[in-house]
Amino acid sequence: MEKEASKFQSPLAPAEIAEKSVQKAVEFTAKDQSVILALGEQHYTFSHQVSQALTLKQLAEQQQKTTLFMEYPHNRISTMLLDRGYDAGDAQKLADHIQKNDPHGHIAAKAVIGGNTESLRGGNFHRFESMLPLQAAIHHSMDIVFADAARVYPDDFCMDYGDAATEKIAQDLHARKAPAGECGPDDMLIRNTHMAQSIQNTLAKSGGIGVLATGAAHTLGVEDTANGRHCYQDSLAKRFQEMGLPAVIARLCGHNDLPADYEAPENGQIHLFNKPDPQTLIDDMSDKDIHTCMTKNGLDPAIYDPRNFAESYRADFDTALKKAEKDLGIKSPATAQKTVNHRGESNNKSAKAAKPLSV
Repeated sequence: MEKEASKFQSPLAPAEIAEKSVQKAVEFTAKDQSVILALGEQHYTFSHQVSQALTLKQLAEQQQKTTLFMEYPHNRISTMLLDRGYDAGDAQKLADHIQKNDPHGHIAAKAVIGGNTESLRGGNFHRFESMLPLQAAIHHSMDIVFADAARVYPDDFCMDYGDAATEKIAQDLHARKAPAGECGPDDMLIRNTHMAQSIQNTLAKSGGIGVLATGAAHTLGVEDTANGRHCYQDSLAKRFQEMGLPAVIARLCGHNDLPADYEAPENGQIHLFNKPDPQTLIDDMSDKDIHTCMTKNGLDPAIYDPRNFAESYRADFDTALKKAEKDLGIKSPATAQKTVNHRGESNNKSAKAAKPLSV
């Protein structure tokens, strides 16, 4: 059982974590099977995102067809446009038009990277470390999919049941909904189901390996009073098992805090519990620390540091937006709104205190 094989290992370098994860995923492709490699992170531990970016780099070097799936709401572009001051109807029309002309998902990724150039730490919408896998996927010409359920602007953490796909999943699951502006008891199940369905539908068409960058709590659940209890029955692993989708689940925060109902993997699924080293929060790192960690593990900051490309990516998104405005006859708003997260903090503050580390 993979859990027992890796449970007691010491922390490994991010490059070693990537190598072990890639090896397991490639074993499935050797059997002509598509597979999802879910890398469960703690959102603000920098080495976790380094492991994710290295995984993409290694898959590219092995010429494996790879799609990156992100734990970003699939309506991210429309919420970004709301943040720029467009009304809801225009924002949705523009987002639909941009996404229709963005089959590889790179404009959406560039919008995220280019959307917050002034701060390394970012706001509740964008943070530097979550951009590392995006930059790796863009550099290696991989498709990118924002796979999570829709969120309500400006809360960014509450389900948007006005979104048809999110509402349908909630209805099919007979999910318990929360009042507007609050998180519901079945939100994790709704989100994991949306991500799993998005992954399954995409890989059915594309084949190859899917890499999912997501919070560790989504992968196998978590028994953690500080970050919230989430059972294994609601997890991505359980969704993949029910779908019959082969999966490698790499929980980058180790085996601690597994939920009481955790089930060991069966045929078609592998669980890994290796921790990358160092376990350091991005907020506690200097630029020198960040670049040292990247360079030591084989990520050239000149290529993989997304801040190097933020301005050009923002320009690329603005060009796509201007074209969409022209095509649809929609004018730019006179003034932009100010992003506020679900606890009322402005977007120049860290989201760390507002969002559980692994959710």
